[in-house]
Amino acid sequence: MTKTNILCFAPELAAVIGLNEAIVLHQIHYWIKKNKEQGVNFREGHTWTYSSYNNWQEQFSFWSERTVRRALNSLEEKGLLISNRFNKMRYDQTKWYTIPYESIPYEILSILTDDEDIADSGAGQSGQGQLVRKDSPIQEYNKKNNKESVSAHVYDDSKTAYGEYKWVRLSDDEVTDLIARYGSELTARAIQHIDRQVEKTGNRYGWTKWKPVIQQAIDKNWGGIVDDIQ
Repeated sequence: MTKTNILCFAPELAAVIGLNEAIVLHQIHYWIKKNKEQGVNFREGHTWTYSSYNNWQEQFSFWSERTVRRALNSLEEKGLLISNRFNKMRYDQTKWYTIPYESIPYEILSILTDDEDIADSGAGQSGQGQLVRKDSPIQEYNKKNNKESVSAHVYDDSKTAYGEYKWVRLSDDEVTDLIARYGSELTARAIQHIDRQVEKTGNRYGWTKWKPVIQQAIDKNWGGIVDDIQ
């Protein structure tokens, strides 16, 4: 039997946002990557992908169109997808989708963008789909990229290193500002969380300005660090 469509999903992501949503989000991520590589569908600072509900259903042929629509709507409600319409014809109501990579929770982003080794053979074509589970944890992927991780560990001797792995480097003024805004306990939680996550990924996002990262972690409650803080 010929494989015509291979769809990938991460069990870790499915556990967080739901199985259907994880499958759809990975497929949209795949198409955004393809369009970015080809330099197409760039609008308003993002690369987009578009398709009718009927065409989406062809990609997910094991579902009904209603199920596909429900998964897409759910992802929008969760803030993991943004939709718009950039169609030339006014009557064309086809939705365009993009993923707000810069604002989605770090845990979801790290899982989603850890699939760069997805095989291109047949992905996204219409026909019977086959699901491929991504069972290896994030840290296993990063062991293969250890050399990049080492080179990415940038030290700034003018700042103090914080965290178990000493990734986070902040000046005294930056620490004072963070504590004044969020309190000492929440600041410490955020630093610890970021330090551990960056160690897992080898700082694959190239962070060097740590104060804004700490602020975003707190403001967006990455890893639930704000939970139980009174």
